Amino acid sequence: MSKLRQRWLLGKQGEAQQHHEGPVIWLLDGGVSTHLESILRRPFEHRSLWSSSLLLTSEGREAIRQCHLDFFRAGSDLASTVTYQCNYLPQHSNFDMDSMLRKGVQLTREAAEIVAVEDGRPRFVVASIGCYGSALADGSEYTGKTAFLTMKRTQICFLGASFVAHLEEALFYHSSLYGVNGNGTTKSENTGNYGDMTHNGLVDFYERKVKILLEEKPDILAFETIPYFGECDAVVTVLKAIVQDTPTLLGSTTTWLSLACRDGCTLNDGTHISRVLDDIDRLDPNCDYVHGIGINCCSFVHVKDLVQLIVQHMTVTKKSAPKRAIVIYPNSGEEWDAEKSQWREESGFSSSQEFADTILDAVRTIKKQNMDIPIIVGGCCRTSPTTVQTLRKKLDSEFHPIHS
Repeated sequence: MSKLRQRWLLGKQGEAQQHHEGPVIWLLDGGVSTHLESILRRPFEHRSLWSSSLLLTSEGREAIRQCHLDFFRAGSDLASTVTYQCNYLPQHSNFDMDSMLRKGVQLTREAAEIVAVEDGRPRFVVASIGCYGSALADGSEYTGKTAFLTMKRTQICFLGASFVAHLEEALFYHSSLYGVNGNGTTKSENTGNYGDMTHNGLVDFYERKVKILLEEKPDILAFETIPYFGECDAVVTVLKAIVQDTPTLLGSTTTWLSLACRDGCTLNDGTHISRVLDDIDRLDPNCDYVHGIGINCCSFVHVKDLVQLIVQHMTVTKKSAPKRAIVIYPNSGEEWDAEKSQWREESGFSSSQEFADTILDAVRTIKKQNMDIPIIVGGCCRTSPTTVQTLRKKLDSEFHPIHS
């Protein structure tokens, strides 16, 4: 990714368009891990590593490559690496995590190059960082604190769930909103929370992973599903230290930070999104380290309200300053029935058309308020290549031309 493309992401679209270096809108892929589950038709082997565990086997790596190809061929400009759950916590000390991270970027780049040859349009690699909560594999990115549920014959419906794993009578979950029904009992215990992790601890958690991924020179670095107000500070600290200590490492790689929100105005930890945006501006007033801001893996029904708040913040507080790209990739909003081990019919969006229309409404909101804000859209859990293909067609139809 050239410096000119990076400048486009910071809002200087006129110059980028003049040199045919940037689209008006970029299309990200969809639910990579849930699509991988549909390819494999079985649960992932190491639940704490989730889909990243596929990087450990040749069969898994081939499935990852096919997944990227499916999304690129459906119309994605950008694809996320399967490294969201990769981390250096002690429980993963037996894995060669450096190699897994590198392979994740390499597989995505291979798929990008294959499809670029097929249709002559460049594709780009987004290195997925995830967040501290995702490494805990207990759903903490959807609460801002760790949680552990012990289950006995209980039916759980998960709104926007990305996976459910059974470990004897324990269940680790990913969800932004949950409800409990049935005749069993449910015991909920806090085993700690983000408040137990210091700022320096969060910096240490991110630093090595970020540096290894940057050595593979991805086009974009994505800090995703951030549920905790204080974690944004740690992300900026890591990026600032890299720029100051090893400026060539970040190079022209662009970064974005996407927030995990439980409704139309607050993070999953309860912090109002306006406070988060204010804090990021305070930490990085000139957009030197965080080039894009947005939301991911919240229910698609909250997208329009969240985008309106982000746009309002940018138009009111940053009239003369560089503007970050806005990044939007919600989940399907579907509910998971753990008792029946299946997604509940008629939950979530009714069709790919409905999901795409919701995204387009958000895009219109951005363009109506400020035409200079770059936009990246896509999907998260349970959004498929078909969803992306539908979104591609609608974007092309309404905002043509949208890519270089």
